[in-house]
Amino acid sequence: MATFHTSSGTGDEATVPQEPARATTTRLWWGGLLTLVAAVGFPRLNDYLSSTENGGRLDREEVVGLIVVAAVTILLFGLLGRWAVRAPAGSGRPAQVGLVCSILGLVGILAFFVSAPIVLGGLGATLGYEARQRAAVAGHGRMAFAAMVIGGTAAVIGIVIWLLG
Repeated sequence: MATFHTSSGTGDEATVPQEPARATTTRLWWGGLLTLVAAVGFPRLNDYLSSTENGGRLDREEVVGLIVVAAVTILLFGLLGRWAVRAPAGSGRPAQVGLVCSILGLVGILAFFVSAPIVLGGLGATLGYEARQRAAVAGHGRMAFAAMVIGGTAAVIGIVIWLLG
């Protein structure tokens, strides 16, 4: 495990353990995979459970929609998520980006039909979790916790809407 040196400006320096970049990237991709499965899987499950749909068969519109949702999820986690977790160790970027994505996930409930609350809430919760892991170095523990709770809530609401809708 690498170390991160902080200086308070008074000459006192502290050494705080910092996780390797690989561990943070691994957590990000696992969160992305779980989010992708939820964002694509729950709408499909809704098709099977709903008697008014076409019996679970995919038409072209649904295929295109699922591909777009999957692509957006991969792009958000790959670009925005990776940018956030690659911030310097003392930065609060994962907490800030996670909180913004979580709030957008709640707003995205209005666009549940494109799995917006699941995708944005999942990204927000994942970044909030990553920020909690860095809280000893970067601070922002409350913001990170808020990102996890709000993002998780948005994702769960999105899932419930798909299952009950």
